[in-house]
Amino acid sequence: MAEVQTGRPLRTGAWRQFTLTDGLPDLKIESLCVTRQGLLWVGTHDRGVASYDGDTFTVYDRRQGMSGSSVFSIFEDADGSLFFGTESGLTRMRDGRLERLVSDPEVWLLWGACRDLDGTLWFGLNRRPGQPPGLL
Repeated sequence: MAEVQTGRPLRTGAWRQFTLTDGLPDLKIESLCVTRQGLLWVGTHDRGVASYDGDTFTVYDRRQGMSGSSVFSIFEDADGSLFFGTESGLTRMRDGRLERLVSDPEVWLLWGACRDLDGTLWFGLNRRPGQPPGLL
């Protein structure tokens, strides 16, 4: 059995693989998040984000109001709002409704989100040629 640095064995369990036939919109996965309500959110490379409730995938993309098709980061806020960092902006889902907070082709959000001790939400920006990396 494999061990982590603490010396404790990794837990074993049942693994399940999802494919397009299960309703997953894309096989290229960029981000994952499990909410406090137990929903699994899957950010894809080209086809938006999907929530999985244990039975069904529900897909959200530009047609439903996402700012982009590639979802590189997913973050759940203390109030249950979800933030999705995409290739062309930031989208928030609050009370089941999508809202574009930042929708700018020059803003590429990438690989992670966190909230600091003051409550500010941070996203890493993609580095562009000739420009330094940044935060939003």
